[in-house]
Amino acid sequence: MQLRLGAAPADRGRVSATPTPSTPDADLSAGSTRPNGENRLDDSLLSVVIQGPATPELATTVASVRRWLPRAEVIVSSWEGADVDGLDADTVVLSRDPGSVPYLDVRGRPTKKLFNTNRMIRSTKAGVARAGRPYLLKMRNDTPLRSDLVLQWLARPDDPRADDLRIFRRRIVMPNIAVRPAETMPGLLFHPSDIVHAGLTDDVRALWEAAEEIDETENTEWFLHHPRPVPAGISVGYARYYNEQVVWLACLRRHGFDPGYDCVGHVTPELIERSTLGMVNNFRCIEPWQLGITLSFDQMVRLSAIWNYAWFDGWQRAVERSAAA
Repeated sequence: MQLRLGAAPADRGRVSATPTPSTPDADLSAGSTRPNGENRLDDSLLSVVIQGPATPELATTVASVRRWLPRAEVIVSSWEGADVDGLDADTVVLSRDPGSVPYLDVRGRPTKKLFNTNRMIRSTKAGVARAGRPYLLKMRNDTPLRSDLVLQWLARPDDPRADDLRIFRRRIVMPNIAVRPAETMPGLLFHPSDIVHAGLTDDVRALWEAAEEIDETENTEWFLHHPRPVPAGISVGYARYYNEQVVWLACLRRHGFDPGYDCVGHVTPELIERSTLGMVNNFRCIEPWQLGITLSFDQMVRLSAIWNYAWFDGWQRAVERSAAA
């Protein structure tokens, strides 16, 4: 079975900016119907976890959640010593900062860009553990909302799924940013987005609870001390895994699906198939503007995402093919 996640840029014009109106299924009976006929989840059923450092963007993101999801539970998860005074959050969780290590450039030299795997895992797990509502929206500190479209996606019935590699009760909704389709980025398999996750609280919690903090120095310098796969599926960077892969691979292993993916660049037809099936069976991949989030790096995304990220149309076709196989 071949599943393809990418779609040509021309396909973008056929993507609706909002979910197709639909009737909530039995699991979503709490969905309320707006006057325009679009079903949306009642935001009082939603916990929102905003994780990351207490930068000026954090206050903007919290305020945007209060504006668009006024009855949601708001949880901020940041670092000890952070200035969180004045944040309009129901709960603030402050953890010890595990620190980070620098990325290496193509010559193996440290750069200013940081590997924040452990920071991401620790702050997200601490926040998600406090969520008390049946649905959960996990956000980064720099991804403010510009609408409440996420409520429509949470009220939308799930598409059919294949039986294999099903972990979550329902698919988790995520933006396409950093989702790597195998046909364009085969060296980065098992690579969902880590920016925003929306779904049933138990499902989002299952994704993040499995993640364990790693030896970031060892991971970042992996290919300084280990041979690359031959033939290599990717030729730049020295890390064994990237943040998103660390989280998703840990979840797969926790649920008995160890794919045998040794490192970045490890590519076989079987791994490509397992990576794609696991992604389409457990995630709904949509574009940021469909989800109603704002990205501070929008311009960069428009330039780099054309060939490197999965598009909504391509994702939908892969979902349909996987369910029919």
